[in-house]
Amino acid sequence: SAWGITVNAAEVGTNGQGVLIDGNVLNDSTNSSQIRRYAIYALGTNGATISNNQIGNMSLTLAETVYPIYIATGVKNTTITGNTIANISNTNGGAYQLLGIGCNTGTTGINNVVSNNNITNFTCSNTSGSAGIYVFNGNLLTISGNTIYKMNQTGANANSICGAIAVGSAPTNVTLSSNNMRNLKQTAAGNFAGIFSLSPSCTMTNNIVDSLSAAYYCYGIEMEGNKNSTISGNRISNISTTNLSSYRPMGMLVYGATNSTYGMTITKNTISNIKNNYTSTGLAWGLCIDANAGAATTFNSNIIVSNNVV
Repeated sequence: SAWGITVNAAEVGTNGQGVLIDGNVLNDSTNSSQIRRYAIYALGTNGATISNNQIGNMSLTLAETVYPIYIATGVKNTTITGNTIANISNTNGGAYQLLGIGCNTGTTGINNVVSNNNITNFTCSNTSGSAGIYVFNGNLLTISGNTIYKMNQTGANANSICGAIAVGSAPTNVTLSSNNMRNLKQTAAGNFAGIFSLSPSCTMTNNIVDSLSAAYYCYGIEMEGNKNSTISGNRISNISTTNLSSYRPMGMLVYGATNSTYGMTITKNTISNIKNNYTSTGLAWGLCIDANAGAATTFNSNIIVSNNVV
């Protein structure tokens, strides 16, 4: 079948409230019945729960992005929790992504929670970046307590970012807390980040990023355009590059080339074992605040960096 479970609700009032998608197994490896593209898809729900489902072995024979769980326009007050997404390899070629949980709820999507999910054994050989959790847009989104490990991007995604958790520029008031991301790698020409955010308001606290490597730039946490947010208590370790001497690993990067970044508090983070494996003289940066490439003049105003251990 093309899609596994679909909830299609008109975006009216509390429509979709009380919808429960729980305890389903969407993991059939038989070619004739494999799910492709969406294992679980929700549109317009207000107050649904997607929980304790097992998703894997999706069909990847067609040229399309794969989303094991996807919440679409108008979804609000919805919780995605306790799901296991495992053993998916997107090898169909071209610029198609593998995104474990996709949040694309539009400007009306608010108060959604993605918590305590387990995402593991992802492989993507395509030329677009892959992610365990990807946030396209929405407001007041909480992503907490998720475990993402054993991701392998083997396709050359060049300068597009792969990330265990990736947040685009449209989402607002995003909170990332107590997520555990480890054993992540990009083995072809490309960049990788444990957490990558372009959001103007993304708070990151008590996350763990460990054992991450890439051929190009490699970041424990990378953020651009973040304003008036707190980055606190995160632990970043064992970040390395593997190939090119002109690229470097960074524990944390705050970047303001195109979007001004200000009013941030970066405190009590622990960053360790950041290494350039290409050459013994290669550069490796623990925490970098970079305002090059014509950044706005407000970039480095009111940024507090305190009590970090690097």
